[in-house]
Amino acid sequence: PFLQKFALFFGALMHDYNHPGTTNAFEVKTQSDRAIEHSNRSVLEHHHLAKTFFLLKANNFLGLSNHEYTEVRPRRRPSPPSMPSPLP
Repeated sequence: PFLQKFALFFGALMHDYNHPGTTNAFEVKTQSDRAIEHSNRSVLEHHHLAKTFFLLKANNFLGLSNHEYTEVRPRRRPSPPSMPSPLP
């Protein structure tokens, strides 16, 4: 369907949108605002995604309806379960 093709194409087009030219490790090590905002987890990946959706929201890019925007917008995945501590 169109929406899945659009999401795939748009994701490929925007995957490094607004890249600061640093690495995740650098962002975390320097305690950047981006690292803090994204809790040190996949900092740049979350940054690119957030900036892309701010752009979409601000400009109603390609005329996506609210329903289409909701379908394309990723949902937060639950954190993986923590591993049990090893026996002494």
